[in-house]
Amino acid sequence: MTKDRLFPLQPDFEDAGRRWFCPPCATVAGFLDWFPRVRDAIDLVYVDFPRPRGPVAELLGDDHPGCPLLVMSEDARDVPEVKVLDGRRCLDDPQTITRYLAERHGAPAPHC
Repeated sequence: MTKDRLFPLQPDFEDAGRRWFCPPCATVAGFLDWFPRVRDAIDLVYVDFPRPRGPVAELLGDDHPGCPLLVMSEDARDVPEVKVLDGRRCLDDPQTITRYLAERHGAPAPHC
């Protein structure tokens, strides 16, 4: 995999008879809206809410963390928060994902 691949949930999904959105995915989507050059530099794959989540399950198997999930490219540097899933380095916290993507792709760092 030559690009980082980000898996957020679709922005409008149904569960238990109600419509929802995922706040952590919305955080990452907002970052990508502010910095389209970052969005253009990654593979962005929106996934449906029900598990197994197709493209994520194909890459990591059925037992994977929730979304958003960033699967790091082979040339990405390690960060302390990285998790190794099925041999792939991943990030699953929205603040960590946005901080990593900002640094990797030259966007401003988050002020936290």
